[in-house]
Amino acid sequence: MGNYWGAQYAVGSGLSSGQVVRLQDSTFISRRRGGFSYHTNVDFDTPTRVELIRSRFVARQDGTNSFELKPRASFQPEVCFAQGCVFGGDIAVKIDPWLQTDLAKQPADHNEITITGHGNSPAVFLNEDFGEALRIKSATQDASSSVAIAGTAAVADIFGDGLTDRFYERVGSPGFGAAAWGWGDVSAQGVGLNKDVVIKTLGKRLGDCTSSRKALSGTIDGGAPITVTFDQNHTDQDNAAVLAIINGALGSAGVASIFKPGARKRPMFADEEQALKNTSGTGIRMGAVLAYDGTFDRVRLMTNADAASLFAGVAWEDIASNDKGRVKTKGYLPLTDITRADALPVTFGTTFSIAPGTPGAVITDGPQGLLKAIRNNAVQVA
Repeated sequence: MGNYWGAQYAVGSGLSSGQVVRLQDSTFISRRRGGFSYHTNVDFDTPTRVELIRSRFVARQDGTNSFELKPRASFQPEVCFAQGCVFGGDIAVKIDPWLQTDLAKQPADHNEITITGHGNSPAVFLNEDFGEALRIKSATQDASSSVAIAGTAAVADIFGDGLTDRFYERVGSPGFGAAAWGWGDVSAQGVGLNKDVVIKTLGKRLGDCTSSRKALSGTIDGGAPITVTFDQNHTDQDNAAVLAIINGALGSAGVASIFKPGARKRPMFADEEQALKNTSGTGIRMGAVLAYDGTFDRVRLMTNADAASLFAGVAWEDIASNDKGRVKTKGYLPLTDITRADALPVTFGTTFSIAPGTPGAVITDGPQGLLKAIRNNAVQVA
């Protein structure tokens, strides 16, 4: 018997700056890890582009992915485009490890690769981004709510990149309050090739403030200014300890918590989603199950009194009242992308219905027969 190379992927590739890869009219079969995998590297000068055209990506081993993308800190707008492909397994984004060890290059959202395409076979999408951000939300859940962030070095430290104030904002809507969350990662996840550099918790970002205080200030719902003072050696404090300091100052006006913005990113497959308007009068949360509201381009939270024929899909982002947002209308979804009102086991063929009294949330079985399970942790949308 001759020698052979026992590769884990049919094709596994590390890309260089500006590289363009096109896989066309081909079949990639793996006995173990997956049909195709690629990763970027640190600090590219030019974005990469990967094109998958009329090809098959098959992982023979159960529980493995047909296709894996691995951003590694290029800090470029990378693109992966798939058209007419068959995925014999899941598609996964894996940020493990994040190779950059500079504190100023630790975003909470590591998804540098935009995945887009159309005409592909359905595949469950798994986003394994570990990044965490500090988020402050108003306790007022309506359109009048607001969160304004300001301050001294604390803003750059725990919201931004350690050098600049960088954060994101969401306006309020009936159903959820306004919010502001950070650009910077505050998880305790190690980075670098061996994942042994841990520099990113809230405490480590603040550091020793005993001789030089840092302040975080702002207003919630236009009220009196609120100031959070950091005057301890926070270096070895975990996120829970720092959150307690912030929440002590916020009082009942708002709440500080940990948020995973990168884990909410989803591919843009044009034939599996639509932009639909929320006409329900209340904000729709990502994961809510929706019904058409009188016309093909309007949706609301589905209720257990709705006919199954009104099922429109699943919200793929938070959608404010009277705004349009992403709705997953076809394909497959992991159960973690769906709002559930129970935790009963799921097996192949299980269907779901809206929970009585909880619009937008599902329970197993029931008369509506929505979202048929394709395995114990994923469903077919339509």
